[in-house]
Amino acid sequence: MFVKRFFEPSVAQASYLIGCAKTGEAIVIDANRDVDQYIDAAAQEGLRITQVSETHIHADYVSGSRELAHQTGASLCLSDEGDADWKYQFAHDRKLKDGDRLSVGNIALDVVHTPGHTPEHITFLVTDGGLQHQLAASGNFGQLLRRNYPVAIAGRFAAAAEEVVTVTGCLCTPLDLLADEAMLPRADVGELVAIFCAGAYGLTASPTAFLSQPMAREMIV
Repeated sequence: MFVKRFFEPSVAQASYLIGCAKTGEAIVIDANRDVDQYIDAAAQEGLRITQVSETHIHADYVSGSRELAHQTGASLCLSDEGDADWKYQFAHDRKLKDGDRLSVGNIALDVVHTPGHTPEHITFLVTDGGLQHQLAASGNFGQLLRRNYPVAIAGRFAAAAEEVVTVTGCLCTPLDLLADEAMLPRADVGELVAIFCAGAYGLTASPTAFLSQPMAREMIV
C-alpha cells in the first residue's frame, strides 16, 4: 500500500493519495484545487487515480475533488450522511453511508460516520487486504514452492536454538503454516515469534472474513 500526505499550510489542509501497488489503482481524499500534484504523484508511483472522495463538505477552502475526478475519469464518492442542509449539491457517482466500503485494488476503505466537525463527516478505516505471502510456505502453490520463512524469538535473536518447532499463524490451519521443523530457542509464554520476509496477512487469509470467523476487535494504540 502506498500512502502520501499532502499539506497546504495556508489553510492548514491535509489530503491523501492512497494506492494499491499490486493493481495500480489509487484514491485521493480531500483534494484541494491544485489537482496536478495528485496526478503527478500518482504517475511517479505508477498509479492511476480511479476514485476521489472527501471526509466532509469543505467550507474553509475550495475543494478540487470534482475537477480531479473530471480530469482523471475517476468515480466521485461522497458522504450522504447529512440532513437536507448538509448534502452535496452537485452530481457524483456514489453516495456513501456508514458501513459502506470502497475498494481500491486490494485496499479496503470502510466508511464510518463520525459527525462532529460537520453533521455528514465520515472517516475511512483503511485496511491493506492484499494477498499475503504465507501461501508459499503452506505449499498451497504446489509442494515445489514449499519453504519456511526465517523465524526467531523476538528480543532474543542471538539466543541458541534448543528445540525443533512448527510455527503457525492464529488460524492454525494447513494454509497458515509459517515454518515447519524450524530450530528455535525455547519460548516462554507471552514471548513473540518474529517472522521475517513474510509480508502481512490479507483480509481473506486472516481471522477476518476467513473460515466464517467474526470481525476482529480493533483498537487505536
